[in-house]
Amino acid sequence: MKDKGDDRVKELDSLKSDQLRTIQLNVCKSKEVEEAVEIVRSSLEDPEKGMWGLVNDAGVFMFRDVELASMETYKEVADVNL
Repeated sequence: MKDKGDDRVKELDSLKSDQLRTIQLNVCKSKEVEEAVEIVRSSLEDPEKGMWGLVNDAGVFMFRDVELASMETYKEVADVNL
């Protein structure tokens, strides 16, 4: 699931912390979200207590005025960012 070529991911993974885990996924793909949930669940010490925090760094940007974007482009941006 993880793009091993991304330097930022490599940097975080190099910290070798038991309290930090990187998971890369496409938030618009249900299968990838479900796989990420299972990875998180299996790595929790006590799944009933949950986890302390989550950073979602997803985001896409349109290089044009929103009024000029196609409905397909607008929907793609909204699906990821919202």
